[in-house]
Amino acid sequence: MIRDEPNLPVFPLPGVVLFPRTVLPLHIFELRYRLMLSEVLDSHGLIAMARATPEGELDDDSRWKISEVVGVGRVADYRKNEDGTSEIALLGEARARVIEWREGKPFRLAKVAFLKDVKIRSTVLRDRLKAELVSHLLTLLDRNGPLEEKERLTQAFARETDVGFLADFISFRFLNDPDDRQVMLEEIDVAKRVGHLRDFLSLRGLI
Repeated sequence: MIRDEPNLPVFPLPGVVLFPRTVLPLHIFELRYRLMLSEVLDSHGLIAMARATPEGELDDDSRWKISEVVGVGRVADYRKNEDGTSEIALLGEARARVIEWREGKPFRLAKVAFLKDVKIRSTVLRDRLKAELVSHLLTLLDRNGPLEEKERLTQAFARETDVGFLADFISFRFLNDPDDRQVMLEEIDVAKRVGHLRDFLSLRGLI
């Protein structure tokens, strides 16, 4: 279980949104982020991934707009290369909101508040929305996935009880627009999240 930490490193990347229970592979090469990773591996193992929107020169990240709602992930796999760079896999664990930016490190550091989903209380509504998400998944896989993946994911969806995660997974797997993904990350009301997903899939011609 994820625990509160006074400060978390924030890794901003354009177009990147990390959802809970999804895996994000990352190549760590900048010196400041090598230092960040070293400190993370020696402590809590957590990194907050923030969607960044470049303003001005792409290389000048001091002018990037950083989303306040971030995806917090734990380093689940790590390999250091001979040149000092690293390959890691980040497993999403939670949504969080940046409360205050901290100073004192060459990388971004922030105090964050973890966000909890607003669950669906009605069993009838929960079952209906889950069935809707399964239907969306089948439609999407008919267009974009092999038969083996369709069978595997359909079985996994049938067993899954967390409707919020099902919406997150479809967003992570099939929504390509970072704006759409960020809206999905920021929505903690699960029923509203499913509604946003329905709108985005329809708007993008995916269902």
